This record gives sequence, C-alpha cells and structure tokens, in this order.
Amino acid sequence: QASGSAGPIAHYQFEGNTQDTAGTNHGTAVNSPTYTTGRIGQAISLNGTSQYVDVGDQAVFDVGTGNFSIGVWACAQVDNGGYLIMKDASNGADNGFYLYESGSGYGWWNGTGESILGAIDTTSCHHLAVVREGTGTNEVKGYYDGVQAASFTDARNLSNGRKLTFGTGDNALAGTFFNGRLDDVR
Repeated sequence: QASGSAGPIAHYQFEGNTQDTAGTNHGTAVNSPTYTTGRIGQAISLNGTSQYVDVGDQAVFDVGTGNFSIGVWACAQVDNGGYLIMKDASNGADNGFYLYESGSGYGWWNGTGESILGAIDTTSCHHLAVVREGTGTNEVKGYYDGVQAASFTDARNLSNGRKLTFGTGDNALAGTFFNGRLDDVR
C-alpha cells in the first residue's frame, strides 16, 4: 500500500495465478511454479533454483520517500538465502528494497544494513510486514507474525525504475531464489 491510497495498490493472492486482484499490475510466473495449499487459500510454490514471479517495472511501486507497507506470508522449505520480495537498486544506487532470508533470519535491507524481522522456520508459515511512515518521521517498522520486531529510520527515495520480483532478485541470479511458498503479497 502506498501513501494516500485507500487500500492496497496491488494484491497477489496466488489462487492458481499471478494476477493482481487489486489492480492491473499482474505478474508473470517464470519457469512454471506450482500452486498448492497456502495460508489463505492457495500459495505459489517456488523450487529455490529457477522459479519466481516477475511483476516488471511498474511506476506504482516507485514509492519515493512516501509511506508504504508490504506484507507476505512466507513458508520456507530451507534457508538458502533467497529473496522473497525485491525491487532492486539501480546503477549501484541504494534506492531499492528487499525482504530476504539472511543467515540470521528474515531480513529487510534498511539502506545501511539489515534489520531482522524473525527466525526462519521450515515447519511453519510466518507473516512478514514492513511499514514506512515517511511523512515527517521516516520511521520504518518491521513485523513478524503481527508483533513489531524492528524499528529504524529510512528516508531513502525508493524510486528506481527497476522491476519487482517475488522469489528471487531482479536479475534471477543463482543463490537468490526462494525455496518455499509465498502467499497473500500486498
């Protein structure tokens, strides 16, 4: 959800497809991921080696310095350092965002380092959310299963003209693929 919007600017329920049920920012399933039981209805199941969702470069995801929130149900099969959600930085600039698996847990890149939201548990699904209140305070809060787990300041301009991906980095390089299920991205 972006600053000033009454609801989500995009919502990916993964009910057998990668359609945006809140708008027209539909994704493309790459390398035939499957759909299986999710936390809410169905989820997209990614193999950790080649499957992901490419949403492309949509201007609506260039949130600038404004408010935004991102949420996802993540059900990891293994912790392999994969990216859950990424809108990568452009040309070496630090103006992207990503939610990923780090050696310490689910992490959010905050511009100067990572903020850990919670442990990666391969037996359970967890809800991860990041909210920035960019107007005035630039405070970012990270949530793990509905409980605030991190707080930091981030005034970066997160507009970069790069594509949004679920399940890998935007260049789909080896070592960036998420192995597990993603559900209800908004």
